[in-house]
This record gives sequence, structure tokens and C-alpha cells, in this order.
Amino acid sequence: MDVFMKCVGLAVVGAILTLVTRKYGGEFALLASISVVVAITMLALAFLKPVITFVSDLQTTAMVSSSVLTPVMKTLAIGFLSDTAKNLCDDAGEKTIGSTLQTAGAIASVYVMLPLMRSVLKLVEGLI
Repeated sequence: MDVFMKCVGLAVVGAILTLVTRKYGGEFALLASISVVVAITMLALAFLKPVITFVSDLQTTAMVSSSVLTPVMKTLAIGFLSDTAKNLCDDAGEKTIGSTLQTAGAIASVYVMLPLMRSVLKLVEGLI
């Protein structure tokens, strides 16, 4: 919770900084926004260690194959990254680029999930 409160504080300070710098030039506001996003992302990475540990424990305890969990984790990462990048593009006034990036992220997610979907299809074919 402490790390999250730091993220909230950074976000509020970053929003104020962006508002103030936007008056003097949009480039500085965008730079401030990107800097805050990077800082918050670095702080938020602390939350990933327990998640990765849990996924590893789940994999060994439940004997779940990495071919099942890896695509799920990759899809989550693609979703987070494409959403963050889309929002940055929107802040820069490039909504079309952001929307296209979000579509590319959705397509990449489906691509990453193909091995898992193939496994499910084989399982269903075996039941029929």
C-alpha cells in the first residue's frame, strides 16, 4: 500500500507539473508526463515480484504447464503497455496513433494466445 501511495503522490504532482508547464510549451508538459509515467511504472514494478512468485508456485503446485501461464502473462503485459502508450499518445494530441496502437496491442494479444487456444482446441477435439 505504501508503494501505491507513492504512485498516487507522484501522479498528483505530475498532473500539477504538467498543467503548469503546458502554459509555457506543450513539449515540456509532454516530457513531464512521460517522466512521471516512467517513475510510476518503476515504482509499480515492485508489485510484480509477488505476482511472479505466485505464478511460479501455481505452476509447480498445480502442475500447470508454462505453455498455459506464459501466454496469459504476456497478454497482460501487452495490455498494460499498449494502454499506457495509447494514453501517452492521447496526451500528445495524437489520438489516431494511440487508437491504432491499441488495436495493434489487441491483435498482438490474440497472436500471443494462439498456442493456448490451440491447446484448448486439441482438448475439445479429444473429448468429441
